[in-house]
Amino acid sequence: MLPNEEMHCMLEDLSLGGARIRIEKLPRLGASVWLRFSDYEIFGSVAWARGHLCGLTFEERIPKDIILHMRALSDHFSEYEDSQARFAAEHWASGKD
Repeated sequence: MLPNEEMHCMLEDLSLGGARIRIEKLPRLGASVWLRFSDYEIFGSVAWARGHLCGLTFEERIPKDIILHMRALSDHFSEYEDSQARFAAEHWASGKD
C-alpha cells in the first residue's frame, strides 16, 4: 500500500530487513510503503526498482518467527493450491455456489 493507493504484488523474497516484490506498476524510489502479507503488516520504503521487481527496506526488522512462518507457507504452497482446487471442485459439483 502506498499513502494514496493500494497495489497487489507477489512477495518473492523476504528477509529480516527487507523484501523483493513483483509488481505491475512500480512505485517511485524512496516512496513509503506498507507491505501486507499473511497476517502481518510492515512499514518501509522502496530501495530499488527494475522491470517489474522492486526492493523494499523495512523501517524495523521483522521477527525471525515471521520469516519461518512464511517459509513454511512457501514450502507447502503447492499442497495448499491443490487442496483449494479440490475444495472448489467439490463445492461446484455439489451445486453450492
